[in-house]
Amino acid sequence: MKQLQTEQRARPRAVRLVSFVSLSLTSATGDSSFDEELTKPVRLADLHRALSGQTRQDSEVNNGPDVSAPPTRDLPRLTGRVLVVEDQPLNREVAIGMLTSLGLEVEIASDGQEALDTLATERFDLILMDCEMPVMDGFSATAAIRRNESAGSHIPIVALTADATSTGRKACLAAGMDDHLAKPFSRQALHATVTRWLTKEPQAAPRPLSLRVHSADAPAPATGASSAETPAKSELLLDHRTLDALRALPRKGPKDMLSHIAERYLSDSQQLVAAIERSLDAGEAADLARAAHAWRSYNGNVGALSLAGLCRELEDNARHGNLAEARELYVRIRVLHERVRDELQCEMRRSA
Repeated sequence: MKQLQTEQRARPRAVRLVSFVSLSLTSATGDSSFDEELTKPVRLADLHRALSGQTRQDSEVNNGPDVSAPPTRDLPRLTGRVLVVEDQPLNREVAIGMLTSLGLEVEIASDGQEALDTLATERFDLILMDCEMPVMDGFSATAAIRRNESAGSHIPIVALTADATSTGRKACLAAGMDDHLAKPFSRQALHATVTRWLTKEPQAAPRPLSLRVHSADAPAPATGASSAETPAKSELLLDHRTLDALRALPRKGPKDMLSHIAERYLSDSQQLVAAIERSLDAGEAADLARAAHAWRSYNGNVGALSLAGLCRELEDNARHGNLAEARELYVRIRVLHERVRDELQCEMRRSA
């Protein structure tokens, strides 16, 4: 392999080198000799993209949805108890809805400390752990869980984070996490990740689901779906694959899931926008980064991909202390948000 890499570097690149590695090797190496690095198990669509030289965004725009993934309603049901640790209400609803629709029992915690308190008295087959949370973040909570585990009692922990870089994965592994799922995620991506750590349900018949909510402000089970948050090449305000995925999930009472998630988005966005404006007015870069990060995932969950991309730029500017650029960017964000809000309300009327 070393000889092949040396020969490839010595002449014009004509052959693409793709590395197949486990999550731990991916996070630890970061070998720039390869054109692409794929984490095992490898999906057909990712392999095609890597060999053809396409970016993930190009693949989605040119080829549409991943045809290798089973249709939403045909995903094999799973069995097990999952603890979702997430501080944002809408993100919790999306995760709960997807997991329960796959046949899993779900319990939630709104921060790392609440997760530790829950684990002191209850057992779970898997933990989905957000990384950035108040009170105690996902890295600290995971490290505490690992310290308290006895021999043979290892529980799989999957990181939920918008940081899909090698550095981000390395940080998750260093804290003791076992896997990584980039937000926002689709129902198919969630199923593929969870399947690596849980067994499939032996019978096709639906099984009863249960949900116990720990956080006082956490809503009842709901559903949702999302796409990659990179801004779309088209001028569409909302990604219609994301909207269709929301509509396809079980209804919540008299409302379809698109309407339910959209109402939560519209309500919570007012608070998040207000937090962004307060941070800009006060010149608080750290608070601005946190608010932009939270709103970024909200936009991805309803398919507002371009708006999610602008939120990512706002977050990056805040983390680098570029408040002047952040203020200019926020003007664009407000204009786009108004258009997204109007379009989302139209979609809700269509679903009514």
